[in-house]
Amino acid sequence: MLENQCDLERAEIVAKNPIAFYFAKVKELELHSGYLHFLGAEAKELYGKELQNVYDILFDRAMTSKMSSFFKQEVEQWYSFNRDFLGFCDTAEMNRELEQLLGKFELI
Repeated sequence: MLENQCDLERAEIVAKNPIAFYFAKVKELELHSGYLHFLGAEAKELYGKELQNVYDILFDRAMTSKMSSFFKQEVEQWYSFNRDFLGFCDTAEMNRELEQLLGKFELI
């Protein structure tokens, strides 16, 4: 039963654009701070690197999009402030902020 649930949760991501696709990937990697507490140092480091890789790609897709420079500036501000926290704090809260930002520009 648990295996079936995992299969349903890992359904293939269908997105309307590259930004939405990589945002969905970021959401899949959400790990609340309560779980981070139980990870060893090596696991936290690996998790943080994986998060940064996916966020870097998401940031790149936003910066290379045909969106306005205003949008790009907002994403850059969010990213530069939050990048250092990736892997060390609750990513669900960060993703909610990013979701509002991307939703404002109707990208997700």
